Amino acid sequence: MGEGRSYARKPSFGRLTRPSVRLSSISRAGVITSSIAALIGFILAPLEPPVHMALAGLGGLLAFPLSVYIVFVGSLRGGGPRRGLRALPPVAAVALSILAILAVIAGYDAWRPLAVASLLSLTAHVYLEVRVWKRREPRLPLLYPPIAGLASLLPEASFTQYMLALALHYAAGMIMVVSPMTFARNYKIDPSKPITYTPIAVNAVSLGIYAAVGPSKMYILTALASVLTYFYSIKVWRALPLILQGLSKGGAGGWALAYGSTSHIASLAAMVLASTVYAVGNLDDLIMLHLIAMGFVGVHVYMYTPLMIPSILRVRVTPTMIPVPPLGMAIASILRPWAPLLSYAFLLASTLFLISFFVPSARKG
Repeated sequence: MGEGRSYARKPSFGRLTRPSVRLSSISRAGVITSSIAALIGFILAPLEPPVHMALAGLGGLLAFPLSVYIVFVGSLRGGGPRRGLRALPPVAAVALSILAILAVIAGYDAWRPLAVASLLSLTAHVYLEVRVWKRREPRLPLLYPPIAGLASLLPEASFTQYMLALALHYAAGMIMVVSPMTFARNYKIDPSKPITYTPIAVNAVSLGIYAAVGPSKMYILTALASVLTYFYSIKVWRALPLILQGLSKGGAGGWALAYGSTSHIASLAAMVLASTVYAVGNLDDLIMLHLIAMGFVGVHVYMYTPLMIPSILRVRVTPTMIPVPPLGMAIASILRPWAPLLSYAFLLASTLFLISFFVPSARKG
């Protein structure tokens, strides 16, 4: 008798050898590392200003936004693991941003090419996520922040000027992209309409001025105009009724609504003051960096942290979120030009209050 045929399926080693990664896992490494770096930088601000600048700058303005943006963009396509080619860019982006932090701590100039490579990897990640797009929202705005970050690091400038450009174009650009999508229902925004992304267009003009002539007052004023346009585009005037609605509603959802809406009003107040003072005064780049990093980027980071970070770090947030962290950060920004030490106290107090929101999650099984 002849040998019987075997119909058992042969093992497929191709699938086993393809790299696979969950975006939340790789993002977790970036969030933890950048948060520790930024916190150490905050603490050392009055003692070691150069170390403060390096850690708070690359930790808070490069690596942390990058790590959260990776998950945000990925969530628009679905939360499953990324395999093969799509798994490599997010891993490279986070790893290179961490190496940039380590390089600047060690005093190496390699932080800049590492940051550029990190942003190139982030650009590749975003492109691979949105190239097959089935959502109503436009795709191109999602690519703007990493591209703006790359352009911010190309001209020759000082470290302070690089961080200011990253804050005004890269980190601020992320906020302008993310907010219309995350607050669409509350503020009655239609993120599918191009008019929603007018702030990105104004910000791109600022980026063009910066790329053409380098650091200048004109590019900063144009970037500040894009920030003020952003508040108009999200219909910030609806924030006050939403605060009252959230407080009357109560519960975790009500407090989250009041927390986010209060954050927008606090940031608007800080940025109106910063824009006015910068337009009529003669603030140097270092003070302007603190104003935008705390008053706009910082307030939004402290707004989104209890809303987005729990799913990444597997922690829980207290249901009663009193908006002290974003308010404290906005006050720190307003005080920075005139009372640096008092500003520093508000910065630390708001940061500690934010940390107190988080409690470990009980692991199942």
